[in-house]
Amino acid sequence: MPSTKSRLIALAALASAVTVPTAGAAAAADAPPAADAPHAQVAGVIHANGAIKYAKNIVSVSRPAVGVYCVHTNMDVTRTVPSATPWYTGRIVSASVDPSAQCGNRTDTVRVVVTDSAGRRENSAFSLILP
Repeated sequence: MPSTKSRLIALAALASAVTVPTAGAAAAADAPPAADAPHAQVAGVIHANGAIKYAKNIVSVSRPAVGVYCVHTNMDVTRTVPSATPWYTGRIVSASVDPSAQCGNRTDTVRVVVTDSAGRRENSAFSLILP
């Protein structure tokens, strides 16, 4: 029969092998998959509801109005040249790195506007890249 000391050592070893997820681990699990864009500073695919499908250096996306997306990054974007592409045909996407009131006048945010072919704003998926 094992001694009390042996049992305590075995229990301590077992307890140290059990891990409890932390808030950081949970946040990492909720993060979108990384975008494969080795030559881009910022890249991502954004769903119509503002959810991030893939991302590189995109912190979050908000949608303050129909067809308007504020893509928050982890860098100053004011001197970059954004390129935004509609995910579906018949949509027009424009991206601006000038701070706008609609996106909190932030220098780390790209304002993206999606319209249909008639110029009406509409929620629609798009991709964004800042080389």
